[in-house]
Amino acid sequence: MTQHRINTGDHPPIKQYPRCLPLARKEEADNLVKEMVDNGIIEEYSGPWASPIVLVKKKDGSTGFCVDYRKLNEITKKDSYPLQRIDEVNGLRHWIWRNADECEKSFNSLKQALTSSPILTYPRTDKDIILDTDASNEGIGAVLSQNNGNEERVIAYFSKSLGKPERNYCVTRKELLAIVKSIEHFYHYLYGWKFLLRTDHASLRWLLNFKEPEGQIARWIQRLQEYAFEIQHRTGTSHGNADALSRSPCQESCKHCMNAEKKFVMEIDISVKVLTTTTVDPWSSCEIQKAQLEDPTIKPILEKKLNSADRPSWQEIAPESPAIKRYWALWDSLHLKDGVLYHR
Repeated sequence: MTQHRINTGDHPPIKQYPRCLPLARKEEADNLVKEMVDNGIIEEYSGPWASPIVLVKKKDGSTGFCVDYRKLNEITKKDSYPLQRIDEVNGLRHWIWRNADECEKSFNSLKQALTSSPILTYPRTDKDIILDTDASNEGIGAVLSQNNGNEERVIAYFSKSLGKPERNYCVTRKELLAIVKSIEHFYHYLYGWKFLLRTDHASLRWLLNFKEPEGQIARWIQRLQEYAFEIQHRTGTSHGNADALSRSPCQESCKHCMNAEKKFVMEIDISVKVLTTTTVDPWSSCEIQKAQLEDPTIKPILEKKLNSADRPSWQEIAPESPAIKRYWALWDSLHLKDGVLYHR
């Protein structure tokens, strides 16, 4: 047992009367006191000082035994501490950020690992699609995945910072915003297919049964009616994948990135044969290369990449379609691996 002295100076002892306790809880309080005495946590005392007890219900349904020491704390003299040492003031015992080549290399390797096999996989029409969404005060995040045997494999990630007006939304509205934005972002994967939507916000299960919605909620529900999905609640401790993405906002150029990506999606009929990932079974590199060569948009870019690493001149691309011109603009972000064209 740890003992310490409470310095109250020359203030007379404070003896407070006990608070009213329901008779139904008297036995519960006596058992808690007996348990703490038996475990050596407290000991019997007879003196002029007394503070009332308070029984508080915990989240797990058990009872917490508390003592109201506010009157005692008001007269307790605060402890004095010495001045900080010079090495503490200089932060010598704190973390210092250093940007070295090894750190940069490790950071890039981590990003590559999170967007390559075996993390990412290709979407399969014969597998169930799962969409996990989450929202925080800073942003929204989502993870699109599929069941592959006994494990879930990620198809793609999504995250977006919230604007100033959106940060003023209530928690439920933010979570609903995360669902709407995530489903619209993964339109090419979700439209026309039934999928499972998982969220850690239990109240969103009433989404499809909401009576007489108005304003923004009504517009969002109307947009979601184009999709077939089932909402499932998942506890926050099991929802870490989407939660992490919602809490890592992009502080710079996030609106520009989203606008550019939205424009790209509107202008181009994106082929699902091209993903930011590497090869995984059951498709081989030869099969993917063959599929890309059969794609009228990807084929010209792939052939030029195979022949030369230099970007073709504008005169060569000018007669081509807008979709091919868009890939030409992304030339430096495209790279070859085993004869397959990837977007970095």
